[in-house]
Amino acid sequence: MSSTDETTVPDTDPIDARLIDDVHWFADKAKSALGNNLRTLAIYGPAVSSIYEPRDHRIHVLLVLVDRDVDGLLQLAKSSSAATKRRFAPPLVTTATAMMESRDVFPLEWIDIVQYHHVVHGEFDLSLDQFKPADVRVQCERDLRSLDIQLQRGVLASGGRADRIDALERDAADTLIRVFRGIAFLTGTNIEQLPLEACDAAAAASGVLLPGCRDSIQADRLHDLATFRLMLSEIAELIGWINRWQPV
Repeated sequence: MSSTDETTVPDTDPIDARLIDDVHWFADKAKSALGNNLRTLAIYGPAVSSIYEPRDHRIHVLLVLVDRDVDGLLQLAKSSSAATKRRFAPPLVTTATAMMESRDVFPLEWIDIVQYHHVVHGEFDLSLDQFKPADVRVQCERDLRSLDIQLQRGVLASGGRADRIDALERDAADTLIRVFRGIAFLTGTNIEQLPLEACDAAAAASGVLLPGCRDSIQADRLHDLATFRLMLSEIAELIGWINRWQPV
């Protein structure tokens, strides 16, 4: 992905064309509020991919600061209501130092951003070759085990209601997609992957068939108890695989 020191987003920008004006607006607000302390402003996630749909996705923003800046953030917060109406999610805010030091703690989140981002202002310092497979493996297992617990707790709380089962599956999607990309990373697939591509790559790498997970990460698929049972069983198999994984 490209980088620029200008607020203006070029015509060839990978950001969905419907969002260009909104990105201009947010970038102007951020630069005004944060000034020279704003090192990087990047859009990441579905908004810079072919799957973006306004009804399903919000616009995710990464703000990398030189130093922590409460006053600057409070100034930017004055635009929060307007940003929400324009479908911006609350920005991910970090410092350049914290971002680099957290590569071993949050590798899956950063790999996601590295794969799908566009820099609107400043420079982006992360690349896939900066992540250690051992760190990626640990987070894959931790996130899968946490999701396994949350889903079983959630089904108890749902009472079997269809709308609550649907919500459980939808809420699991982001974690599953990050883990799928992490598994693909571990097995040498470091190219950009849309969610279904990442799911298929994880299935091929692990040897675990993932029809339940595949349906769960698609907003337009049926999210019922049958899909939930499949997904939970597949997560258990993936946990076993990632627990046994060793670098080649």
